[in-house]
Amino acid sequence: MAMNVVYRDALANAAAGMISELALFDPDGKEVARAAVAWAAPDKGLLRPAKDIIFRIAAGRTIAGWRALSMVGVDFGGSELPVETFTGEGTYTLLADKTGIAHRI
Repeated sequence: MAMNVVYRDALANAAAGMISELALFDPDGKEVARAAVAWAAPDKGLLRPAKDIIFRIAAGRTIAGWRALSMVGVDFGGSELPVETFTGEGTYTLLADKTGIAHRI
């Protein structure tokens, strides 16, 4: 039986309380940058950042994905991103409307 939207939104709200940061990772799984995240209200179990998140990236680093982290560093998983290598120092913007955690049951 599929659970209703009230249940899925409750799960998303619980996740928002556990996930305090998003981090970018390279193809080898090494952390490149980390930033605090505030969450928008869930929509049908989908949890998205309240706003775009801008990360500072050092020259020579490569971005390959993001992960959701707790305050104490628990890695809850995330998603792959198109691989991008920075030849010079720069910024990477994780777009709120393209980033989300779906709670489907």
